[in-house]
Parts: sequence; C-alpha cells; structure tokens
Amino acid sequence: MKKIIGTLAMAALVMGAASAQTIKLNYRTQANIVTVDKAKDADAAVSFFDLEKYGSAKDSFSFELSGDKAGAYVELEPSLSAIGLAKYYGWLSFGNLKFTAGNFDSRYMNRVSNFGGNYNGVVGEYVKLGGLKKASIIVDADNFGTINGSKLHTMAADYTFAVGESDKLLVKAAVHEKDIKINDTTNWVAASLGLGYSMKSFGTAEVIFRNTAKDTYVFGAYLRPNALVKNLDAVAGFTLGMGKDSADKSVTEMGIDARAQYKINDVFSVATNMNFTQYQNEKWGMWIAGNATYKMNDVVTGKLTGSYIDESKNAGTKTVNGLLGGEFTATKNASISTGVEVRYDLDTEGMKLYVPCILRVKL
Repeated sequence: MKKIIGTLAMAALVMGAASAQTIKLNYRTQANIVTVDKAKDADAAVSFFDLEKYGSAKDSFSFELSGDKAGAYVELEPSLSAIGLAKYYGWLSFGNLKFTAGNFDSRYMNRVSNFGGNYNGVVGEYVKLGGLKKASIIVDADNFGTINGSKLHTMAADYTFAVGESDKLLVKAAVHEKDIKINDTTNWVAASLGLGYSMKSFGTAEVIFRNTAKDTYVFGAYLRPNALVKNLDAVAGFTLGMGKDSADKSVTEMGIDARAQYKINDVFSVATNMNFTQYQNEKWGMWIAGNATYKMNDVVTGKLTGSYIDESKNAGTKTVNGLLGGEFTATKNASISTGVEVRYDLDTEGMKLYVPCILRVKL
C-alpha cells in the first residue's frame, strides 16, 4: 500500500505541471436509530442506535492523475481496522484508441439507477444490469471489469468510430486475470467483447459477448432510448448465460431488465426498476421497485419507495419493503437522510422496522 501511494506521489511531482490531479472523498454512515425485529408468534426485539445495523460505514478515498493521453487512478476503502484497495488502474490513449489496465469498473450502458439517492443499494438500486445476486453467471453482466460481480485484474482496449456528424460506435474488448498453464489442453481465455452505439436522435444501444469461465458464455443486449421522450430516461435489457456454475453443473440463466425515471416537473419525479431472473434452469426470481421523489425546497426532499424481492431458487424467501423518508441537504454533496422502513417476509411472516439515519459527504 505504501508503495502504491508513494508511486502516485512521485508521479504527481513529475507530471504535475502537465496533468490534472483530483482527490475525492466519499463517506457514508448507515446507522439505525431504532430497530424492531418481530418474528411470527414471538415478542418484538427492540434496539436503539445500532451504528452497524443498516449497512455500517462506507468510505472511499480516491486519487486521480490524468493528462491528455495518460492517467492513473487509485481508490482506497478505509475502515477502523484496515485500509482496502478498491480500485487501481492506469490508462493511455492514441487518438480514439484507449487502453486501460488494472482493477476497475467498465460499463458502457447507463443503468438509470439513482432514484434511491442515499438509500441506493439498500432500497434503491438492488442489483446491476444482468441477474439477481443469487444467479451463477449473469450478475453485473455488462461490467467488463468484473466476472459475475467479482472484480478481476483486467486489461481492456476500446476504439471509438465517428458515424456521420453526431453518432458514435464504440468497440471494446477485455481479457481478465486467470491462471493459465501452457501445457493444459483445457486452456481457455477469460475475455469480453462489446459494441456500443450512441445516436443523438435516439439514445444508446449495447451488445456484449463474454467467455467468463470454461465452457461458460454470457450474451447481453441493452437499449436506452432516452432521447425519444422529453424528461424520460429508460433502459431495457436481456441477458443470457450458458455454461457451468461453481459446482460444475450445466446451467442456463436469463435476466430481463426494465428501468425508467420520469421527471414530471422541476420538483416531482417517479421511477421504477425491475429485474426478472431465471436461476439455473429453475424458478424465476424477481425484483420490482417503485419510487416517488418530491423536492420541497433546496434543503428537504421527500421519498416514498416500495419494492418486492423474490431471490429464491426453489421455495425461497419473498420480501416486501416500504420506505417513507426524507433527505436533508446541507450543501452540495453533503446530506443526511432518515425515515421509516418496514420489511415483511411473506414466507416466515416476520417483520422488521427500521428508523435509519444515513449521513453522506462527497468532496
């Protein structure tokens, strides 16, 4: 870790005159002021001020050094006991040809994902495009920096072609870290290939093909026609995975995504996020969420969110969530959110009630 920071510091001194340097901090504490846990036919258990219960603290510190033709990025995730290395990569370009290598996220398609605000990842965006979290081979499918949601050391290249006066075609490819033995006749290459097209009068489209494990392949097609209707941003996609899971079992998985956000006026907007996933030739799981956001003034924004989650492979657990809350903004990128959230398990008939408090600062 010291070597990485030292290298960046040296690079900053050498390249400082010709490069832009950016330091960012993104801190979020997700605590529960009140927690009520009520199992069927049992007394409710009540606790107060559980600082780790709602999602604990999440912090990131990033340093970026970039010029016209090259750059480097490091993102650290500190905690009370350790400092983790979340992302690190370098890039360079020759005109429209760009190379990137390291540990990073690489998505082309906008996920239309921000309706949850500070609650994203809890009651906001529950999954990325592809499949639900229990899927074996299609999680976060269009992210060329990961395989099934896990980051790997990756080398990627992309080239952008100009089409007409305003449209663009992006061709990108990536290879991923894997232990390959030269004399192994079962060798395979973890690789990804994608095409992205941006049309000013319509929106964006993407198709992907990925070889993520031996005899395991992922196909995806995604469409974002955000230029067709004023104030409407939407994305839809289909993902197909065929191959083997970690137990060497042959599987076929499918994921269907549909997301939309509509800004009714300057203060009121509505949104919906949906994913339907077929697990390993078996049952379909689903995530369906809806949200309404009302900006009362520059300080207070109200949110009403509901969702239904069924991640079961067989019998499984089905959960209904509801949140009524507010986001209070002190200044740009600094806010605190609170409200009341209820989670009800349809299988066990258990109920949980939270009064969360989320403090977020981005600098």
